[in-house]
Amino acid sequence: MKLIDQIKRDRITYKRQKSVTEGDILTTLLSEVQRLEKVDQENDDKVIGVINKYVKGLNEMILLTEDSSDLENEKHVVSVYLPKQLTEAQLRTHIDYCIVEVKAETVRDMGKVMKLLKEREGGLYDGKVASTIVKERLA
Repeated sequence: MKLIDQIKRDRITYKRQKSVTEGDILTTLLSEVQRLEKVDQENDDKVIGVINKYVKGLNEMILLTEDSSDLENEKHVVSVYLPKQLTEAQLRTHIDYCIVEVKAETVRDMGKVMKLLKEREGGLYDGKVASTIVKERLA
């Protein structure tokens, strides 16, 4: 089942259960996804990209808000649709394999490492953290 179809199904389920807040959250998420081209809406990787962007925005708002319980709830509802993220230790291991495979020696080779990492593990890690680790390893 496509991810967008699962989100639609869950939204209907929440609405039927009278879970208005969760239903409204998924309605908002679906409107974000529907900004994609029709073809891209069927691509789970593109949908995951939209969800990641949405969660990143929620994280920023949580940092700026004193009472962020509603935002935390929204983040929890939306995060269910994201794949499990690699731990930092797992990410370091994958980066080490990529460095060896592309024979990276200096920071100039960072692009090659990041490209291979994205091909293998795209969407399963925070790009900023990966970039920092790659720089650290190649320095």
